[in-house]
Amino acid sequence: MNHPFEKLAGFISALELALEKDDWEEVAQLDLSVRPIVNECTSLSLKKGEKATLSELLQRLQSLYDQLSAENIGRRSVLGAELKKLHKERKAISQYIQSSGY
Repeated sequence: MNHPFEKLAGFISALELALEKDDWEEVAQLDLSVRPIVNECTSLSLKKGEKATLSELLQRLQSLYDQLSAENIGRRSVLGAELKKLHKERKAISQYIQSSGY
């Protein structure tokens, strides 16, 4: 890997690993550091071959964030269904308590 992109490549590898392990705390920590790394890479004066390498790395990074977004949408749906279920149960308990005279 070209030296100017070592941080970005390392970040991508760490993010891939965190996603594989479903380590959401690690993903959140990594997300906080992505912007400076990308800014550093995109502010460099690059040769043609380096531009292609950077483009490939950025595409991999975008793909990971797309995957993360899709997983979060799925999680949100599951959590929403669970919250609805809990709300119904709570409502049923409240009605039972009111009707039983507690």
